[in-house]
Amino acid sequence: MAFTMISMEKKKDIETEMYVRDLNKNLETHIDKKIKNILIENKALKEVYVENIYFCLIDVKKMFDIMVEDLNGAKKFIYPIKSSV
Repeated sequence: MAFTMISMEKKKDIETEMYVRDLNKNLETHIDKKIKNILIENKALKEVYVENIYFCLIDVKKMFDIMVEDLNGAKKFIYPIKSSV
């Protein structure tokens, strides 16, 4: 898949690959709620209130690295479950 990424500085053509789930396996991806604490401990997630408005600030690179590490390792936080549908 190819597309064009445009930022404030420049325009760049990039290519990427996508994983497509086999729907016949009837699986869903589950993300355990405990991952939130891991993300906060690793400063990948910060929750703040500004004038009574909740904001969740995410360091996408750190979050991505933590999630990929879990997927390639123990799968403690992100794992497949049987679909209820």
